[in-house]
Amino acid sequence: MRALEIILLFFVTILPFVKRQSIKKIPKKYWILSICLLMILHFSVEGWRWQMTPAYLLMVILIWRMYVIDINKPYKLTFRRGLGYLGLIMLLIVGWILPILLPVFSLPEPTGAYKVGTKWIHVKTDQDEVITKDPNDKRELMVKIWYPSTTTVSGKREPYVDQANRLGFINKYSMGFLPSFTINYLDRVKTHVYEDITIAKETFPVLIFSHGYGSKSTGYYALLTEIASQGYVIINMTHTYESLGATFPDGTMKFFDYEYQSNESKESMKHITPIKDAFSANISFEERHAILRKASKGYFVSDMVERWSNDMVDIIDLLENWNDKGFFKERLDLNKIGVFGHSRGGGAAGQVMIKDHRIKAAANLDGIQWGGNDGYYLP
Repeated sequence: MRALEIILLFFVTILPFVKRQSIKKIPKKYWILSICLLMILHFSVEGWRWQMTPAYLLMVILIWRMYVIDINKPYKLTFRRGLGYLGLIMLLIVGWILPILLPVFSLPEPTGAYKVGTKWIHVKTDQDEVITKDPNDKRELMVKIWYPSTTTVSGKREPYVDQANRLGFINKYSMGFLPSFTINYLDRVKTHVYEDITIAKETFPVLIFSHGYGSKSTGYYALLTEIASQGYVIINMTHTYESLGATFPDGTMKFFDYEYQSNESKESMKHITPIKDAFSANISFEERHAILRKASKGYFVSDMVERWSNDMVDIIDLLENWNDKGFFKERLDLNKIGVFGHSRGGGAAGQVMIKDHRIKAAANLDGIQWGGNDGYYLP
């Protein structure tokens, strides 16, 4: 939680139980004025957010109770007053839990020598889009480029997590139950990234990053910001229909396709069972490896890794053109191309390393290395 939020919550937690003693020492008008100033300071400096609504309500109730209280009357605990305290305690519990569970957190400041800029690019490919039902659809991608800059920045910072990924996140974790505004508080998260600022006048190694299956494509914010600040251009893939969301230039949002996932998963066990049995059996590596290779063919994860690796190859094919003209002209070191990814994206990074000689290095972060179906297998 933020500093003023904590102070505000301490006010509404302690003061209701000691208001009589407090007013005897300091006149109520000063207490009321202090509470009002604290609220104004919080709204103007930190900004309101819905998670603090119980605390705001308690502040209003506290102001009213301090205004009407008569400390000259003897205190008597009545049933009505007991119910009031019970309601107060319940509101306090909710008032503390909500901002703790859904905090306005701080992102680490990058340690590199460069400022960090970002730019979205829409890419149309010749790949057939197998996830949609229209056989004529071709695969389209939105990629986010993170890059170093030496510009003196003082303008608006990039918002943390774009709208499509926010909506996709809500749909995934609340099954659409929560309204979209519930995570708009993420606008309060301060990033260290600026959209479309000038790229530094140097050439930089290029890294292609592939996200996890069904995750926010830009959910690796601190990691990618840090790497870009060290002097790398990072192409942040968004694998359409298999990330939480992507926003295209015409405003269209394309989200994770749960129907496709469900249909593909139904056939999983016929591939997984032979693999499980192979590891359980007392057989040689060569025998087990042959079983694994056969079972992985046609497995939907293998197909996915292959599809994602093709996405990255399509992007690599564009790098020379991007380096010849446009925003990234003469800024990309095409002799230093690397790929990395997390989970399924890590597997895709390993796969594209096998199939494309232009890549000099690859890193698989916590991903299973499924093979492809087109002959690209490790010996």
